[in-house]
Amino acid sequence: MDQGKGGKYFIYNKSYEGEVPVGYIPIETEGYQHWLLLRIVGQKADVTANIAKLKKTMKLYPYGTQAKTEFINLTDRQYNTVHAMNEKFFDEINTLIQYEPTEIWNQEWIALAQDLGIEKGKAFAPDERMKSVLVEAAKIATAEARSTYFYPEENMKVYDDRHWFTPLLSGHEFKDEHGVISVDERATFHFMATGITPDMVTNTVGKGSAYLLATRDASDDLLDGGEHYTVTLPKDVPVANFWSFMVYDNQTRSMLETDQKSAGVDGLSDKVRKNADGSVTIHFGPEAPKAGKETGTNNARQGIQRYFQSLWSNGGLV
Repeated sequence: MDQGKGGKYFIYNKSYEGEVPVGYIPIETEGYQHWLLLRIVGQKADVTANIAKLKKTMKLYPYGTQAKTEFINLTDRQYNTVHAMNEKFFDEINTLIQYEPTEIWNQEWIALAQDLGIEKGKAFAPDERMKSVLVEAAKIATAEARSTYFYPEENMKVYDDRHWFTPLLSGHEFKDEHGVISVDERATFHFMATGITPDMVTNTVGKGSAYLLATRDASDDLLDGGEHYTVTLPKDVPVANFWSFMVYDNQTRSMLETDQKSAGVDGLSDKVRKNADGSVTIHFGPEAPKAGKETGTNNARQGIQRYFQSLWSNGGLV
């Protein structure tokens, strides 16, 4: 919106009756709660300087105040970023419906919530029979979401001879050419991710990105954290900014927690070692690869998922 020049944004709910202050870029919203997701993209040598610049120049505060923006390093902190997969998920839905304005929701969806006893302005207090229904419903919904994720439909696969797939082939709204939403693609994506944006699927040269997932190996077996896997990136992969691999725990749907600081590795890391032909081999396993040979990530002995991301400026992945 500011063409990369930076600027001041005035974010306000549509119920706001005041004036938009002069010099601000207005952003009107329908809901009350918002996320602001930012990513610093640069070269390896620029990372530290870019972080310092962001802290110095970015400010986020209630309009009319001069509150200091506090930046918190979450590297060594434990916190929950995933939604419940049991009956507590319905409590999360109730919290949203109670807090947000009703008009932002799909009205048919709201009607279904009311059938479960979730209604704005009323206490959500299911009786014993309904509690048992919600427990069973959560189990079935979780199993269905897992099945679409670990057994993805053919239309999600990126290659004919490999198991990399993405539910984003039809776009960030998961719609086909007729505007019909694929509920399986949407469920597959949001089973392992919360936020989504059009920028995740843009093909604009210099600003594009690509996201690939894998839950199976070359033999079509589910990935196992106790096994050893490799992925080799050819020399001069067409990514101008960076590529990265992240390993996710298929039980928590969050990044795998091991004795390593990070659950993945990226092209900006000093630990990346190139092979003699310029390619890079990434190792995934419960033990580190032999010293001096390859780049790797540590897996706990449990089910895992691989997630590959790239940002490019000169073309897409091949």
